[in-house]
Amino acid sequence: MPLSRLGIAGSSSSKITPAEEEQAYVNHTVMPDLVVAEQKFVQVFDLDREGIEVDFDEGQLLRADIMTRYNAARLGVLTGILTPNEVRRSEGLAPMKGGDRLMVPANTAALGSDMTGTAPDAAGRPEAGNAPAPGVPTNGGKNDDPDPQLDPQGEL
Repeated sequence: MPLSRLGIAGSSSSKITPAEEEQAYVNHTVMPDLVVAEQKFVQVFDLDREGIEVDFDEGQLLRADIMTRYNAARLGVLTGILTPNEVRRSEGLAPMKGGDRLMVPANTAALGSDMTGTAPDAAGRPEAGNAPAPGVPTNGGKNDDPDPQLDPQGEL
């Protein structure tokens, strides 16, 4: 047991942070007992035959400071590992509408208009398939406004 848990300040090595000390305590003191308890539940109640697994959630034992949790949550959501609602649940917050969808980073998508790399909208190509002359509208003549990406002289 870390001496800091017994109220003895300044007793730990200066090379180890309080978070690392806490992690070591959970890994080497608490976890072995939890693993034995999980195995005993399975053994005593014959849960193998039922197809039931026992797995204690140690998340609260290792709950980090708020900035570490939020940075980890941000990384999990932005890399598509966690949904926003999974993060909200872990923080004790109510789910939000649409928060059960995994997000995929746009910079990891294949080239093109959608995730497959196939442009379903023809990527702005004119109906005939030929590029118009500079300054000619690409909307099939439906209005007389020139292409908004071109200046009045028809140059990019």
